[in-house]
Amino acid sequence: MYTGYIAPGKLRRVQACFKNERFVIKRVAKKQLSFPPYLLYTMDNLTKKQRIKNMQANKLAGTKPERLLVKTLFARGHRYRKNNKTVFGKPDLTLKKIKLAIFVDGEFWHGKDWSERKHDHKTNKEFWHAKIERNMKRDQEVNTALTKQGWTILRF
Repeated sequence: MYTGYIAPGKLRRVQACFKNERFVIKRVAKKQLSFPPYLLYTMDNLTKKQRIKNMQANKLAGTKPERLLVKTLFARGHRYRKNNKTVFGKPDLTLKKIKLAIFVDGEFWHGKDWSERKHDHKTNKEFWHAKIERNMKRDQEVNTALTKQGWTILRF
C-alpha cells in the first residue's frame, strides 16, 4: 500500500525513524515520476501467524448480523431452523412452512460490489479472485436450484 514519497535528502532520516516499523522504501525509476524517486510503502501490520489466526477466526455461523436477524425473527414469533442440512445449499435460516431460505452472506466472501472491489487485494490475487468468483458462482447455482424447488431466497 503506497503511503507517500520521500525526498532524497531526507531518506536517511526516514529510514532511521522507521527502522523498527514494518515499512518498505522502494526506489522508482525517474522516468516514471516527476517527484523524488523514493516511495514509502506500508507493510501488513500483522505477522503471518497473526494474519492466519485472524482469517481462521472468521465464522461459518453465528455472526453478528445473523444473530441480530435471529433475535428479530424469534421476537416476532417466527420459528426457523439454522443451517438446515436437508435444504440444498444449507441456508443460514430456513422457514419450511413458507419455503423461505435466508442467507446472511459476508460482503468480502461473496463478492459484494465485486466489479469495484476486485482490485483491493494486494497479495495472492489469483487465489482470492478464483475463490470469491467461485463463491459467487455457487451462490447462483444454489439460487437456481432452490427456486426450481419452489423456495423463496433472501440474501443479506
